[in-house]
Amino acid sequence: MVEKDDSKTFSSSQDVCVYTSVGCNRTCHCLVISKITNLMYYGANSSVAVYSPEQQKVLHTLVQLEKRVNCLALLENSKGACLLFAGDSSGALAVWSTASPDSAQDHGGLHTPLGVFPGHAGSLTCLSAVESNGTVILASTGNDSRVKIWKFDRNSEDKITLLNDLDLKSGLAFSVHLISWPEPYLTLFYSLDNCQVGVASFHAEKGEFSVLERLKGHEDWVTQVDTVELSEDTVLVATAGQDSIVRLWRLTPPGRKPVSQDSVETQDILIKYSALPEHVFSVQLESVLCGHEDKVNAVQWRMDKENKLSLLTASLDKTTIVWEEEEDGIWSEKARFGEIGGNTLGIFGAIWGPYNKSVIGYSFSGAFHFWTQTDDGSWKPGMVPGGHQGPVCDISWDRAGRYLLSVSVDQTTRCHAVCQSSGRWHEVARPQVHGYDMSCIAALPNLSFVSGAEEKVIRAFKAPQNFLDNFVRLTGYDVSDIDKSTLPQGASLPTLGLSNKAVYEGELNNQIPEGDRHVKDQFPDFYFSPEVLEKPPTEESLVQNTLWPEVHKLYGHGYEVYCVASSADGRMVASACKSSQPKEAAILIWDTKTWKEIGRIEVHSLTVTQLCFSPTADHLLSVSRDRSWALHKLTWDDSDLTISKIKYSDKKTSPHKRIIWTCAWSHDGSCFYTGSRDKLLACWSAHGDLISKKPFVLPDSVTAVAGITANISAGAAGESKQYHVAVGLDNGAVHILKHDTEGNFLTVHEFGREEGHHSTVTRLQFSPCDPHLLASASQDHAVKIYNLKSLMS
Repeated sequence: MVEKDDSKTFSSSQDVCVYTSVGCNRTCHCLVISKITNLMYYGANSSVAVYSPEQQKVLHTLVQLEKRVNCLALLENSKGACLLFAGDSSGALAVWSTASPDSAQDHGGLHTPLGVFPGHAGSLTCLSAVESNGTVILASTGNDSRVKIWKFDRNSEDKITLLNDLDLKSGLAFSVHLISWPEPYLTLFYSLDNCQVGVASFHAEKGEFSVLERLKGHEDWVTQVDTVELSEDTVLVATAGQDSIVRLWRLTPPGRKPVSQDSVETQDILIKYSALPEHVFSVQLESVLCGHEDKVNAVQWRMDKENKLSLLTASLDKTTIVWEEEEDGIWSEKARFGEIGGNTLGIFGAIWGPYNKSVIGYSFSGAFHFWTQTDDGSWKPGMVPGGHQGPVCDISWDRAGRYLLSVSVDQTTRCHAVCQSSGRWHEVARPQVHGYDMSCIAALPNLSFVSGAEEKVIRAFKAPQNFLDNFVRLTGYDVSDIDKSTLPQGASLPTLGLSNKAVYEGELNNQIPEGDRHVKDQFPDFYFSPEVLEKPPTEESLVQNTLWPEVHKLYGHGYEVYCVASSADGRMVASACKSSQPKEAAILIWDTKTWKEIGRIEVHSLTVTQLCFSPTADHLLSVSRDRSWALHKLTWDDSDLTISKIKYSDKKTSPHKRIIWTCAWSHDGSCFYTGSRDKLLACWSAHGDLISKKPFVLPDSVTAVAGITANISAGAAGESKQYHVAVGLDNGAVHILKHDTEGNFLTVHEFGREEGHHSTVTRLQFSPCDPHLLASASQDHAVKIYNLKSLMS
C-alpha cells in the first residue's frame, strides 16, 4: 500500500520554486502589466507567467488553458480590484481575479481562477476589457471571423454572457480596443483585413450595437489600436500598421480646429452615436508617424503626472521608439532603442513598464528587453525575465553545482546561475545558438559540456576567457583551477555556420575600423566584443557575446543524436541516436581526453531513450523504446576500457510493458530506477534484481526520474535507510517520493500543474552539491529549480 506523508506542509509555492525560466509566446498581444501591483503578466505556452520586476523572478505560472495563450487583457479600477483575461488557440477564455500582496489573504489568494469559458470557434487572438457603470464589458476577436462583446459578472451563475456577435463573413479582425466613451456608450475599434479600422458604438444597458465608420489610410493590416482620453469630449487614437506607419486620429466635437497647424489636410469624418448634438464627433487625422522600417506591432499611450503625452511604438525592425508632442503640436521621436545585430526578427510587442518610467518589449524569440528612463532623461537597459521559446529537451548541472545548462527545440543552449548582486537565479550565458533543434546535453568538468541536436554530430564546448571573468564577477565562484592562458576570448557564429568559432585576443586587436573597411569587408567575420559585466547580461549581450567556442566534433552515429550522458569523473561520454534497427541503436562511449570512440554497446533494438552512469562511473544504465533496460560494467585498464554485461531485462517478466522513458541511480549507487509509459516506477538493485515485487504506480506516464545526490535522512539507529527520488509525469506533475531498502515508497509531496509544469516533464536532476535543489525541464518551455529543504527536513 502506498501512503502519503502529510506531516510536512509549506505556505507558498514561491518558497519552494526559487527559479522559473520561460520565454514569451510569439504573438502580438501577449504582455500586460498591473499599474497597482507592478506585476507583469505574459503568455508562456499554455500558462500565464507572473513576473515581479522588484523581486526579479517569476512568482507564479497560472494554468487554466490547454492550448497556447495568444492574448491577455488586464482590467483594474481605483479600488484595487483587478481581473486578468487570457485567450488561447482553441478559442477558450480564462479569467482570474488578482489582488495586491498586501490584500491577498482577504481576496482568497493573490490570483484566484474564476473559470474557463468557450469564446470563439477558432483561435482567440485579441482581448480588450473596460468597466462601465460597475459592469465589466469584454471585447474579443478570433480566427472564426467574429467580433464578440461579453458581460462578465463573477457573482452570477454563468459569470459570462454574450451581448453582441458581429459576423465579419469571410473577413478577419486582427485587434480590438474597447473604451467607455462617450457616456453612456462604449466605443469599439477593430482592425480588419482590408487595412481599415472599424468604429462601432455599443449601449450596454439597451444592448444596441451599431457600426459607425471605418477609418481608412493604412496600406497594410493594422496590428494594434490604443486610445487616450484627453477630455470628456476628445479622444486620441493611435493605429499601428504592417505598412510601418503609425497614424494618429482625433475624435472631437465638429468645428474645432486641429491642435497642430501642420496637421494632415484630409476631410473630417462625422460619426453619430445618437441624434443628440453631444453625441456627434468629428474624426481628424492628427499625424502620420514614419519612424520605423518594418511592420509596427505595438502602440501604447502614456500620460504622466504633468499630463504630458507620450506614445510608445515597437516594430519588427528591432527598434522601439518613444514619441512626444512638441509645443507646436508636431510629434517627434524622443528616444529610440532596441536590438543591434543577432539573429532575431524584431520586437513583437512592447508596453510601458512600472511607474510608466520604463519600457518592456519582447521579441520573436520570446526574449524580453527592458529599458529604464534615468533622471537625466536618458535610457539604459535593465534586467528582465527570459527563457526558452520552445519545449525544453534536457538539462544538466555543472559538476560543482555552479550553474545549470538547458537545451531546447528553440535551437539554443542556456546557462543559468545565481548572481550575487541580487541573490537570484538568472540566465548568465547562451553558449550555443544552433541551426538545428537541440535534443540533449551533458555537463563536463572545467566548465565544458557536450550537446546533441537533430543532426548526427555531437559537439563539445568549453567556456572562454571573457565568460570566466564575468562568471566570477557575477556569481563569486572561484575558477582559479582553470588555466585561462590558452583559452580564446570568446566565440562567434559565422554567417550560415553551425560551429561556434573561437575569437582570440589578437583577432580583436586587428579589426579594421568600420569607416575604413572595403565594401567587400562590410560585414565582419564575427560580432563578438568582450564585456565587463557587473550584473546579468541583457538579451543583446546574450545573443552574440556569451557564446562558447566549439572544441571538438564527435562523429559515429548514423541518425539524429537523441541522448547523451557523462560520467561523474567526466572521463567518459555515452551517446545514442534515433533508430529502428539494433545496429543503429548502438550506444557509443567516448574518451573526453582524446575525444575518440572507446566502446560500443549493441543491446537494444529501438531508440535508446536515456543513458545514466552510476555515481562511481563504473556502471552504465540504458533504457529504450523497445521496453527493455540494460546494465553494463565499465572497467579501465590504463587507457583501455572493458565493457561487460551485468544484466538485461526480460520483456516477459519485466513489470514494464510499454516504452521505458527514463532511468536514474540512487545517490550511493546501490539501486536504480526505471519509469515507463505504463505509469510504473520500478526500483532495482545494483545487480539488476527487482527490489519490490510491485512497482510504484503513478497517476500518469513516467517521463523523468532523478535520484537525490546525497543522503539527507540518515535516520536513527535501527531505522531503515531512506532514499529520495523525484518523478516527472506526462501531465506535468512532479512527485517527490522516498523509499526504504525494501522498495516501500512514500509520497513526500506532489507539485501540481501550477507548482510543477502543465506539459510533459522531460528531465529532472538534483544538484550534485546541494541535494535539496531539484531542476526540472518540460515541454511547456519552462526550466524550474526547486529548493526542497522544507519538504525533506
